[in-house]
Amino acid sequence: SIGALPVDPVEWDIHRRDIENLLRACAKDYEIPDRTIRTHILEGSCLEQIRAFMLAQPKETVVVLGEGQSLPQEAGKFAQAVLASGKPSILRVPTGDARHNGGGYARILVPIDGSARAESVLPRAVRLASAENSELILCYVTPPPGVAEIGVSDDEAMALRKQVTNRNKRIGKSYLDSVTDRLSGAGVVVSTRTVVGEDARRSLLQVAKEQNADLIIIASHGQSGHSDVPAGDVASFVLKRSSIPVLMLRQSMKSAEQHAFGGTASEGVRQPTGPKP
Repeated sequence: SIGALPVDPVEWDIHRRDIENLLRACAKDYEIPDRTIRTHILEGSCLEQIRAFMLAQPKETVVVLGEGQSLPQEAGKFAQAVLASGKPSILRVPTGDARHNGGGYARILVPIDGSARAESVLPRAVRLASAENSELILCYVTPPPGVAEIGVSDDEAMALRKQVTNRNKRIGKSYLDSVTDRLSGAGVVVSTRTVVGEDARRSLLQVAKEQNADLIIIASHGQSGHSDVPAGDVASFVLKRSSIPVLMLRQSMKSAEQHAFGGTASEGVRQPTGPKP
């Protein structure tokens, strides 16, 4: 940049070699016979280079996010830059998250809202839960019971709100039960939570805290999401604000009516035969 001191090429070359050795050592620690880890060093603006690298990949990539000395201190900006690329799924691990100590994920929270897009994460969540011997926690946040009110709340409005809330809870529980039934052959432990909350974003973070979840797996778009934005409001909020790791998966659904299990395969997951009477 203008006014900055020139970079000493010898010092830079030494620094680059140190980083290369560090990356190779890190990759070696995690390599196994059937999994080779490649390393890359990008030069230039951090956000621009990472975004360009992702766009150049022929396949979907998963980006690990976390603040550090070489990344912006505000993770939200970095996450937003990655989201704007519109391509990769994102795994964000908050700085200082060391709860696992190599022990994996014992409890995985999966928010679903009845849409095919939200449910599209289930096959991968099941595979991960099976590999990690984890419990899947399916969570449904009921929509707020909208009742028009002007001025002081009246008894009729309160009664209507209670009636709608009870209905939404009943529908939500029935929906989660049906999804649990589909996953019954997957060989994983599944529990459910139906939550009444005015703000689905904060409700999900609260559920994650109450359930002592180790990981959140969420779709980039749900029932109210728009395909012309990189991620929905709920997914973006959870990705940026969660104090535990979040895996946000992108979808490429052919139509809003396509069911999440169409075109996917996961051992033990039964494809639906149609709505229950």
